[in-house]
Amino acid sequence: MLNSSNRHLEILSWLNTKKDITQYTHLQLEKFLYFYEMFNMVDNKTYNIKGLKAYENGPVYSNVYGDYVYNREELFNRIRSINSDSNLDSNDNLVKSRFLIETLNDNDLSYLTHQLDMWKCKEKEIKMGVKQIPIYERDITINDKKMLEQIKSGCMDVSNYEVINILDKRFLIDKNIFSNFKREHYQTLEKLSNVEDLDNPVYIDMSEEGVLLVD
Repeated sequence: MLNSSNRHLEILSWLNTKKDITQYTHLQLEKFLYFYEMFNMVDNKTYNIKGLKAYENGPVYSNVYGDYVYNREELFNRIRSINSDSNLDSNDNLVKSRFLIETLNDNDLSYLTHQLDMWKCKEKEIKMGVKQIPIYERDITINDKKMLEQIKSGCMDVSNYEVINILDKRFLIDKNIFSNFKREHYQTLEKLSNVEDLDNPVYIDMSEEGVLLVD
């Protein structure tokens, strides 16, 4: 028996229509749900933090966590069985949350959530080894809401881009540009993947001469 809410199962079923749910890491799935709910909060829309707990890698919905760890096959089968509402494609916060998990690596996502007061106020307990630390409404500060608004404003529709993962880098290339990609372009991206100063996501453009440009 699953403990995940119908709301979160339906949201994950939408994500499954974009890419097989098994291709995402556990952390990506958790952060997808988390940012979706937080974006709804800053938009004054319906949101849910029931079961939200502070874990070492950031806020996590403990019921989804339990299902993923102990009933993963049942969880994935349930997600696949849900007919995702096509109207969800126009849900801006789903689109923006997907952008984050597709264009940041797990370390990036974890680091991002660690900057929020709702997690930082639990950090001491986490380091002491305390488990299942609840996150309450009162833990969400004005600074959290401002930061979440800033994060949301930088998100777009990732379906307009080709995302290439090389090591820890996430390269975003407009699909029109990507149609002109050649072997030497991939070789260039491999070299760029070793540049530590490049922060995800890395936007790639192309000159008229076919030279790749870091935008």
